[in-house]
Amino acid sequence: MQPVTAQEIEALKRQLVECMASALEEGIIEVEDSKKSAQFILDNLSSPNLSEQQIVALLTTMSAQWPAYESARKAFQSRAMKTEDTGKIEELKQRLQALTAPTVSS
Repeated sequence: MQPVTAQEIEALKRQLVECMASALEEGIIEVEDSKKSAQFILDNLSSPNLSEQQIVALLTTMSAQWPAYESARKAFQSRAMKTEDTGKIEELKQRLQALTAPTVSS
């Protein structure tokens, strides 16, 4: 999996804040837990060069402790899988092209 850009991490942070706000409004998460989860987000998503795999692991940990973040985990994991699949498809296309390319006889 590839590193995640700073813009992608900021978008993820916004999504997590939206999850937290909705959970607070619906009474799914208490204020004290929202503070703890916010600190977890700041502590763990501020590192540079996080990979998709590292972020999925962080989101898995978060959603296990605070189920309100499960939708963000699923969305990011789905995005990460699509990115990985696209890379694999491109690699296979290149291999097929190499196999089917006309060869030059000497």
